[in-house]
Amino acid sequence: RRKMATPKDHHAVHLMLPEEKAEYLRRVNFPNKDDLTSGCPDHVSRVLLRALYGSSELVVLRGAVLSSLNLGKRISAILEHNPGGISELRLSDAQLGDDGAVQLLAPLRTWDAEHPSILRVLDLSRNSLTVRAASHIEKLLHATLCLRELDLSHNILGNDGAKCLAGALKPSVEGFCSLERLSLRRCGIGVEGGAAIMLSLETNESLHSLNMSGNRFASGDGAEALSKVLSGSSGASNLGIRSLVIGDVALNSSALKSFCNGFSKNNSVTDLRLPSNRLDDSPELMSCLADSIATHGILTLLNLSGCSIGDSGARSLAAVLTNHQCLEIVLLGNNEISDSGAGSFGRALERNVILRELH
Repeated sequence: RRKMATPKDHHAVHLMLPEEKAEYLRRVNFPNKDDLTSGCPDHVSRVLLRALYGSSELVVLRGAVLSSLNLGKRISAILEHNPGGISELRLSDAQLGDDGAVQLLAPLRTWDAEHPSILRVLDLSRNSLTVRAASHIEKLLHATLCLRELDLSHNILGNDGAKCLAGALKPSVEGFCSLERLSLRRCGIGVEGGAAIMLSLETNESLHSLNMSGNRFASGDGAEALSKVLSGSSGASNLGIRSLVIGDVALNSSALKSFCNGFSKNNSVTDLRLPSNRLDDSPELMSCLADSIATHGILTLLNLSGCSIGDSGARSLAAVLTNHQCLEIVLLGNNEISDSGAGSFGRALERNVILRELH
């Protein structure tokens, strides 16, 4: 619907929107810094500022160029002036750092009844954020009721940052968290921080999707906390988690047994993803895993790709698929299953009429 002048340098095509048309700008996508040509930053900055100040619809900002445009502080000013103007803010790899993130979050933490924030999606992944930024995000989550999705993946939050977020996930005198989706992939979270996140779910009924992949927390207290929450043994019968992604979390034999014990009693998770956990293919452990899946009556998606599963595990899983009434998608790529083990699935599929995809 908008016509842009076509420059000689095709990399600058996104930068040539005339300023007089800026009020129509609703989505901005700058893939990387190389797309900025000499002399353009100030022009782009003016276009963005004008668009955001007058916006009453969805605005998405993407890409690593925002720091190059020095927009961190300016976006904060815009949010303060027009908190109802941005519903989705994606700043992945924008090189914000803690200082930029703190500036950005400040106006969002202030409730204005006349001009409430409508921000529903916030992506601050890959911004070198630490516990300092996490502490401000904790306050934001208690202050806003509209934020539904938060992505802090590939930051350096560590255990202390995880504890801050765990505090935000719990109801408190400051408010309650309305998040529905939280992604903390590869944030340097260990056993202590992982256990804090898991235990915070005991009193959280809004979060339904959690991604903790790449954090080595699933041993010792971390594994016990995960099992406790999944089983509802702590009284968390209203656990809202429906999608749980815990790939590459050092799920060893002991942790797997603990996980299976809790998962077999769970009544909420429909999407379970455990990729890249090097599981022991012993008949005992594979039977334990298969039994927990068999007794879980509502699971529809299972991802066990890259888990070192061999023929023993394949036979155990195939036996489950023979009669499982809910599983629709099973992912088993990059395992150690031979033609003999694969044949077990062929026989299972002769009786299973529910499964749609088996990879």
